[in-house]
Amino acid sequence: DELDIDADVVKVVTLHTAKGLEFLLVVIPDLEQDSFPRLFAKDQEERHEELQSERRLLFVGMTRAMHALLLLHSESRPSPFIEELDLAYFKSATGTQGERITHRGQASHTEAYEVLF
Repeated sequence: DELDIDADVVKVVTLHTAKGLEFLLVVIPDLEQDSFPRLFAKDQEERHEELQSERRLLFVGMTRAMHALLLLHSESRPSPFIEELDLAYFKSATGTQGERITHRGQASHTEAYEVLF
């Protein structure tokens, strides 16, 4: 099946297939330690290359958003990539610049960042 980019439905795609596409809203879930980036190499140099590749992949996903970008992760295990973000470009649900959007569910705490466009 082919992706109908113009259909008025929610589209779920991998970061790899999102390259070259644009969406009004992009949600990237599971930006958590040991999940994204997911590193398998044992050798330090290969691990560094994997880390760089995963960082580029996240950048591809983030830059697919035309109007809104939501990055989701658990409060206790954020991806190291979250720490690299400049929160000056993000806002909370209330519009406060540089603050996190926090949703406390039954099983876990999730934090989200929304980028300013």
